[in-house]
Amino acid sequence: GGYSVTASESAALTAFSLSGTPTIPDTTCGATPCTTVTSQTWTNSAYKGFGYTITSLTGSPTLAFTAGQFRPFGVTAEQIFSYTSPVSLDQVYVCYSAIVSGTQAAGDYENHVIYIATATF
Repeated sequence: GGYSVTASESAALTAFSLSGTPTIPDTTCGATPCTTVTSQTWTNSAYKGFGYTITSLTGSPTLAFTAGQFRPFGVTAEQIFSYTSPVSLDQVYVCYSAIVSGTQAAGDYENHVIYIATATF
């Protein structure tokens, strides 16, 4: 036994109540881009967008990428962590991050992030 956890988003962060329906795009992280399956550091605020990083808090889950690096969510579910043996307690911290331009339209931006945990036997 064990498990796998995947994550996806419904769409880019979107302000549905604003004229023109502005969005905050998914991050590309930097000059060396990150994708939904490759992570990179994201330390330069010149690269705007929405993304996430992960860190293991307890247990020994296998993270899909190095803690402290970032990825954007995609609309297709991608594995973000897993474990291949029975466990009683694993905790993983998912940290969302958004860097937006000072000219980004003010408003309530939203999307849905979907996590699916699947047991393996």
